[in-house]
Amino acid sequence: MNRTLIYKIVVLWLSSLMLMLMATSCGSKDEPDIPPQPSREPVKRTVLVYMAACNSLGRGQYDIKDLNEMNIAIKSGAVDPDSRLIVFHADAQGNQSLVELTARGCDTLKKYDSKQMSVSIDRMKEVFTDAKKGAPAQAYGLILWSHGNGWTQNGVTESQMPPMLRTWGEERGRTMNITSLERALDGQGFDYVYFDCCYMASVEVAYQLRHVTPMIVGSAIELPTDGMPYHLTLAYLTRSTPDLVGAATTTFNHYNRLTGEDRTCAMSVISTSGLDRLAEVSHKVIQASGRKTPLGYKPQKFQVESTCRYFDLEHYYNALLQTVGDDELKQEWEEALDNCVIYKASTPMLWNRLSLDAHSGLSSYILQPTADPTTKGYNTLSWYSDVVEVQ
Repeated sequence: MNRTLIYKIVVLWLSSLMLMLMATSCGSKDEPDIPPQPSREPVKRTVLVYMAACNSLGRGQYDIKDLNEMNIAIKSGAVDPDSRLIVFHADAQGNQSLVELTARGCDTLKKYDSKQMSVSIDRMKEVFTDAKKGAPAQAYGLILWSHGNGWTQNGVTESQMPPMLRTWGEERGRTMNITSLERALDGQGFDYVYFDCCYMASVEVAYQLRHVTPMIVGSAIELPTDGMPYHLTLAYLTRSTPDLVGAATTTFNHYNRLTGEDRTCAMSVISTSGLDRLAEVSHKVIQASGRKTPLGYKPQKFQVESTCRYFDLEHYYNALLQTVGDDELKQEWEEALDNCVIYKASTPMLWNRLSLDAHSGLSSYILQPTADPTTKGYNTLSWYSDVVEVQ
């Protein structure tokens, strides 16, 4: 959700009142810890929404808006009755709580102190444990809500702060590396991770997380600040067998029907089981081409800024394959990509400023042959060491 923050000026008074009531009922105070409430019998699915909103998104009340959408879904009966919806909410002031949203209202499961930030590995793991204790289920899904900046690493350890880059999440200037997110998710058993934030449908991100979740939903581009329309998508995400393509399609259609710069969206559903094969074949292409593209090649950008770190994966590898001239390798690579990308869709333009003529469902950084791989910590990623680094 590293989104352009053009706040909507016209807001109905009644809607504002509803949002304030929602903030009061599901807000959190920096009060003594409350242990998770005794759990009921396990349901078929628990969905945890992890909202790191102590940033510009929280200040703009986009977290409250989405909480309101979740309540609408529950009260309308859209949420599967044999599921539970749990929200970890770190609000704009840094208050943190774990709540369950039900048709009766908002039940607090636990309140946390603010000593640990929501983007720390320890806090995230603690929340995962508390959510499973408070809402046991046969299967678990995870929605990560915050800012996002794809693969970019800040190159610092957990004890160092504050990094200045947005990777995943943000709280008072601190963020979480993708390698740190991998450690937090390891062994947690989430059968999908839905990134409600920007730039996370990156091959570097997906490959880094390939062993911690079988399915990833996200966007290769910058998303509008409103994010996922929860009142429309939770019906798909809370099913015992989640319909991830249905949720991604619904999000895409929600924005694709708009006009002008509001018609901006790209969504992908990625199966991580095919990523090892994609990495293997991609490494062959890198080795054979030496990371050299045809003269005059212009990659498909996924970022309007002058400095771009997100390009279409297939568009780039097709250019590399042109220099290699191996049709068999090209077919091998395309088949590997098809086994990873389950769903992809994009609007014709990004912010009505950049044409999206190519969208394979995954972005990639293009490391030039003479470029420094330590830039933004690219050399710390598994995709770099397993694929991009020329031996």
